Amino acid sequence: MAEIRDEKFLLEIEGATEEELRRGLQALHDHYAASGVTPEESAFGRFRVEGEEFGTSVSNLDRKHANVWWAAEEAALKATLGPGADPTRFRNMGVLSLLEENRKRDG
Repeated sequence: MAEIRDEKFLLEIEGATEEELRRGLQALHDHYAASGVTPEESAFGRFRVEGEEFGTSVSNLDRKHANVWWAAEEAALKATLGPGADPTRFRNMGVLSLLEENRKRDG
């Protein structure tokens, strides 16, 4: 799978070129800058919302932060695709905050 990473994110989109991935990564940064929510806050909110079915208590703030994560993924995919591109071209996509990756490695 094609990937690009920086100090904050790892973006993986199967079939994407390096230039497409750069656009997607920039979209992630732009989205978070505009949202006022950090990637860490949104990753935590996403984990809480996804764990809700297992009895995790979820606040409205958790939901707001999770929505920022999912909107950032969508922004990255749209930027990677570019205008007029076929959205079915990419079969798999993943966004990972490096905080999340470090937890997996250290945990």
